[in-house]
Amino acid sequence: MARLQEKKLGDKLQAEGGLTGGRKLMSEDDLRVFLAHYQRLTQWILAEMPRRADILVTLERITG
Repeated sequence: MARLQEKKLGDKLQAEGGLTGGRKLMSEDDLRVFLAHYQRLTQWILAEMPRRADILVTLERITG
């Protein structure tokens, strides 16, 4: 998914005149590091925040 988004962004930027003005795309390694960071952050938030919240609303998980 992330690679597809980067490709779409690259195609759009190229159509608009290329990667000018300091704009750049993430490399595969950059994407891996970025996604890993936010995965760890999300897992920490999901584990930590219920203890800090005044109200906790549990939603049903919808699968299918």
